[in-house]
Amino acid sequence: MLPLLGVASSARGSGGTSGAHGRILSAVAEPALLNEHWLLEDGSAHRCPAGRRGATEEECLAAVREAASRDGLEVFGLKRVNDGAASFVPAGCSYSSHSKTAVFNVNAAGGRVLGSNRLACLAPPEVVPSGAEDECPRQCSDALSVIDLRSIPRLHTGPAGLSDWAFQLEGEGNLAAHLCAQALVPSPADALTPDHNNGARVGPDVPWSRYLVFNATAGWARDTPVWVSPQTSRDRWLERVRDTSGAAPLELTANSVEDVLAQYDQLARLTSGRFVWTINVRYWAWGKPLAQHIRASGALLPKLKPHKPHEGVDQAGGEECDYGEVHSSPGVHAQVDAFLSRIGAAAASEVATLHVRRGDTTDRCNTSVPAVLEYIACALPEGEVLPPHLVLFTDETDARYLAQLLAALKTLPRWRGDVVHGDPIVTARVSAD
Repeated sequence: MLPLLGVASSARGSGGTSGAHGRILSAVAEPALLNEHWLLEDGSAHRCPAGRRGATEEECLAAVREAASRDGLEVFGLKRVNDGAASFVPAGCSYSSHSKTAVFNVNAAGGRVLGSNRLACLAPPEVVPSGAEDECPRQCSDALSVIDLRSIPRLHTGPAGLSDWAFQLEGEGNLAAHLCAQALVPSPADALTPDHNNGARVGPDVPWSRYLVFNATAGWARDTPVWVSPQTSRDRWLERVRDTSGAAPLELTANSVEDVLAQYDQLARLTSGRFVWTINVRYWAWGKPLAQHIRASGALLPKLKPHKPHEGVDQAGGEECDYGEVHSSPGVHAQVDAFLSRIGAAAASEVATLHVRRGDTTDRCNTSVPAVLEYIACALPEGEVLPPHLVLFTDETDARYLAQLLAALKTLPRWRGDVVHGDPIVTARVSAD
């Protein structure tokens, strides 16, 4: 939720913020030709393709806003980072689907790990903007079909974090839309780990819409939600499919990746009728094979998101049918606005955030107070204009460490003592609601 706040930096170990890889020099921008346009590449691209160029730092925010507007995406400002090859952020100008911000990475090595960032590239007039394909299935009949994915948490390593699920839900939603179906997904209570929620479990009746919404791409005709939860609604949806007048729905169950591929082919050939497709296979196991299988068939590929954000692998590649993206909910935006008001910031652009993750990284990352200060000095060069407020977020609860870190951060001349610990403010606000 909180990456919406703007400039983000994370204290890491040897994860690649060192300036040893060099920096991107501010090139003189070539003037844009008539009808050239900025596009967001898919998440597997580490550099702009031949015939396209990336945006300079001065162009970055405007370029990302233009490109994102084509896909109906929100942009909450620009942040500047210095992340190396082990990071998720490619060199140059990109759009973060996670934080909904334009990002300019000054490190020439750039991230080689697949993440949620999409490069902004200037395309020549003959390149069709993403999301403009006419061949993707858009019109669906009134027959209701579902893809039942309820078993995923049991087949996963257990509950996961919100970002992990947002990435996964977007791929599942696009597959469902591609097959004119709804995705029945695990409820937040089953899916989200307490480890990212101060040890507390999400209530059983909390819907995904409290945190995330699936914004359908313009032109997709289905009015009903692409994915639904919690448990109380799933049974009703299945009942609607099975008890609607007419022929009984086709019912398929996939218990292996091979089942997923074969049954997808069967459903893709379906021209009428309803189906209930139960997938008892981890999403991360079948996402990439299915994407490759669809691409090999010559069909247009739905935006399956076949890899976790942190895995260093390429997507299946090729043109995608984009049916929508996962965004933060209006409730989350309201919480962000309340947080900004509480710390005296007029807008997200006035806030820099520092996330220090310690709970599950102490065996591989040095997050001591001196190491955090060294990271800031490395990631944020002297003379750079920064937002006036710094907010610390961390999973650390040790009072002594927190006091020492906050005291050290307040000595930094860049923020002149305007440093706050964000976690208690957020916890109090959310608890009050």
